[in-house]
Amino acid sequence: MSGSAKGVVREFWRLMASNDFSSLQAVLADEFILEWPEPYPPPERRKHLVEPIA
Repeated sequence: MSGSAKGVVREFWRLMASNDFSSLQAVLADEFILEWPEPYPPPERRKHLVEPIA
């Protein structure tokens, strides 16, 4: 997809609103990586946090 940055952002949010997340590939670079913040440690790390207490 080519176009202005503003157009790409508008298209991104239009696609997000459609809940068809696979369609986002049209506006995301091949190198795009999504990282979600985690409110808690991953399970394997959570176990190590609890072990000393038990």
